[in-house]
Amino acid sequence: MRYSVFTAGNSYYGIPIQQVQEFDFEYKLSPVPYADERISGVSSLRGRIITVIDLRKCLGIKEGNEPRRRKVLVLDSLQLCKDYDTFDERFSKDVLGVVVDRIEGIVDLDFHHSLDIERSKKGNFIEGVVNHEDKVLNLLSFPLIIQDIYKGP
Repeated sequence: MRYSVFTAGNSYYGIPIQQVQEFDFEYKLSPVPYADERISGVSSLRGRIITVIDLRKCLGIKEGNEPRRRKVLVLDSLQLCKDYDTFDERFSKDVLGVVVDRIEGIVDLDFHHSLDIERSKKGNFIEGVVNHEDKVLNLLSFPLIIQDIYKGP
């Protein structure tokens, strides 16, 4: 299966490629008053408003000293709804962007040596872990992240 791979902090993450609509979107953010701290703001993508969330804040990764020239992945919300039965369909019309540190590319993953993760506590958005080219790749569930943001603390 093909995955989009990106980084946040010193860790590598991946999501199925069909969930990504666009890579490396250039963005200018407008803040959203009283929004959850994980929402960086909103931006315009060819006339559509997108909500942009910060992956570091979602995963509890502290800001480092590296430059803030970060990238945005634009997610295909409709595909997320199709891939996850538990994902709230009211988000299917939303366009969502996710700020990541670096986009590594697209890889084919072999799941023969993967580890499934049991989501037993709040804030655990990792579905599994796989070793790829001597890197530990955490497989994320964006529907769980989005649901956590919108349901609040």
